[in-house]
Amino acid sequence: MRHGRRRADGSIGRRAGTRDGRTLSGVGAVFRPISWPIETHAPLTPHELIHAFGLPAFGGAGGTDCPRADGWQAGVEEALGVCTGLFTKAEMSAGIGLRATCQLSTPESLVLDSEIYRSFADLLRDENVSDESLALDTIDQVGPGGHFLAARHTREHLRDSVRLGMCHLPAHDGPAYRDPLEVARERADEILGEYEPRRLPPDLRAELAGIVAALDADVQG
Repeated sequence: MRHGRRRADGSIGRRAGTRDGRTLSGVGAVFRPISWPIETHAPLTPHELIHAFGLPAFGGAGGTDCPRADGWQAGVEEALGVCTGLFTKAEMSAGIGLRATCQLSTPESLVLDSEIYRSFADLLRDENVSDESLALDTIDQVGPGGHFLAARHTREHLRDSVRLGMCHLPAHDGPAYRDPLEVARERADEILGEYEPRRLPPDLRAELAGIVAALDADVQG
């Protein structure tokens, strides 16, 4: 796997001699077509067995054979991978942001895959059913022919109920939507420019240092 370096024009630089993401053809490579198994439940079986023994599972989520972040193939394979990862209920997962047969990872791919993951997570979450969420009293107050824009319940919950996805952000210069890849690149640049890693608590740092020291001692004999 490698991390692509973005050029000034927004394209991703690739090292000479690397393989093609879809066919693995290239210098020193042998043509081997790659695809998903027909039985899409197959990835779920190992995780069910692992959980049956009461053990945590590690699974894949996301990833595409497509060398590009946009396009039909990338979208389908990323969505299938993320959805499968959620259904496995694995305690740990990896694969989000990977493309070119899991050989390349870029910041914009991480942002795009995160959007897919969040959409599926919202779809699979338990629905909150309560007096506040049903708002039957507000429905009675508005009545037939009325509207909810002026209702207190609408003002309090509208921002939490509506989220503009990356595919539905209005363009600045006309009645159209922005290119999701362009939005993802901007968001990635914002994250890289603003992110400050959280420091681990002192007790946890000391515990991790002890684990590393014990492993070093075991390796060195």
